[in-house]
Amino acid sequence: MIGIFLGEQNSGKTLSMTYYAYRYYKRGYEIFANYGLSFPHTKLTKELISDYTKGLRQFEKAVFLIDEIYLFLDSRNFARGINKILGYFLLQTSKRGRGCGKPYPFPR
Repeated sequence: MIGIFLGEQNSGKTLSMTYYAYRYYKRGYEIFANYGLSFPHTKLTKELISDYTKGLRQFEKAVFLIDEIYLFLDSRNFARGINKILGYFLLQTSKRGRGCGKPYPFPR
């Protein structure tokens, strides 16, 4: 499952994503995030994502929070480096039934 939070700037997308992640944390899920949380989680890094796509790391009962995803996905270098890795990560996360949340600003 991949969840996307859409809304205007400062409308609470990251807060909502964090709220749902906390609920999953209370149910025993491991939480990975690229931003700080006030409950136990693991920092989501490019290296961790790369290890997953190479089969060096597996995740069970995991939720991934990616805030400001456009910082990872630079369209000028889309076919290179972390963009390919992150694209594969999102595809495999969806296929394997893992949770992943990404807030997006609502288009104006």
